[in-house]
Amino acid sequence: MAVKTGKYRGWTEEELEYLDYNYGMKSLKEIADYLGRSVASVDSRVYRDKLKIKGQLEYAIYYDDKHKFMGNQDECAEFLGVSADRFQQYKAPSYASKSETGIRIVDLGRWRIDEDE
Repeated sequence: MAVKTGKYRGWTEEELEYLDYNYGMKSLKEIADYLGRSVASVDSRVYRDKLKIKGQLEYAIYYDDKHKFMGNQDECAEFLGVSADRFQQYKAPSYASKSETGIRIVDLGRWRIDEDE
């Protein structure tokens, strides 16, 4: 855990690269712990640098508990033949519990998209 000294410690180039690469993929606490900084310090730097979360959310589509498709929101909506707004409704837990269609959407989490690929 970071020890609060009351003195400002500048950010190294390596720390900034780590923050940029891991922001959105790891929690602010995980990043702060790794860097030996407070969560508030990391959060402040994210705000200052206007960092954007990289990566995309992936989903799996099941029909009657059988896996049918996996992809991002747009790909899943296209597979189902619905709009992105309708897909948002399908993702809601309340939809799954009430649905008679047998469709179940599972959030697989965020995956990094490397810019050089």
